[in-house]
Amino acid sequence: MAPQLALLDPYRPGTGWLHRADPRVKLALVLGFIIGVTATPPGAWPVFLLLAGLEWAVVLTSGLTVSLVLRRSMVALPFVLVALPSVFARGGEPLAILPLAGWRLTATDEGLVFFASVVIKSWVAVIAAGTLAAATPFPELLRGMRFLRVPGVLVALVSFTYRYLFVLVHEAV
Repeated sequence: MAPQLALLDPYRPGTGWLHRADPRVKLALVLGFIIGVTATPPGAWPVFLLLAGLEWAVVLTSGLTVSLVLRRSMVALPFVLVALPSVFARGGEPLAILPLAGWRLTATDEGLVFFASVVIKSWVAVIAAGTLAAATPFPELLRGMRFLRVPGVLVALVSFTYRYLFVLVHEAV
């Protein structure tokens, strides 16, 4: 596989327990974990700490490198900037007033808590998904999706998107 194409494949071969685990179980657990992370209310710092600790325990014992997981998790950071306006748009006690082109933006405590919660939830969910992808070959993920009765159209769409990403990159180089 060409180096450009190898960079697109998130799977990293290994012999750790996570690599050997049943892909259906891994997929179900990660989906449940992400739903749990998403359902956690803003500002639930002990729960966020528990979820992140659980996730890092899995990463550290999986045979994957921490640098790989951290590098891949950075993909979420640009997207969480979408939540940045919530710092100024939510009610609560004012923390700071920023003058901007004739406007006065008021940062609130509630807005800051909400934004920090979105950043943490996004980062934790992306690490979970990235860890799953790094420890499970893509065809096994598709089989796991079918087993979990994900609609066939969605499985086919994911499969085609993945396949044609490689085709497009191969044609471009």
